[in-house]
Amino acid sequence: MCSSDLALEEEVDLLKESNAKLTIETSKSQAEKEYVEGIYKDALALKDTNQNLESQILRLKAEIQLLQNNNTYDQDSSARNWFIVGALVLFFGFIIGFVFPKRTNQRRY
Repeated sequence: MCSSDLALEEEVDLLKESNAKLTIETSKSQAEKEYVEGIYKDALALKDTNQNLESQILRLKAEIQLLQNNNTYDQDSSARNWFIVGALVLFFGFIIGFVFPKRTNQRRY
């Protein structure tokens, strides 16, 4: 029985050493897992921020295009308005030019 007790004690010692090694490996693995999870969370946060910024860029580009179109329309409208004002001034100038000289000529003679 002595030899079996010795064998069992050696096996217990080997199992304790194996258990200690596994405990160390487990703690290392846990630390590595936490490190990787931290990096992964940062990567997810960056990805989310990137998507938000890309959608904001698209929205701002659309807004810029709309403002440029409105600006072009306003410039065209302003040019058209000035053309109409000029045409009216010319028209009324001709009318005044034809009506008043005839009246002044009639008074002189």
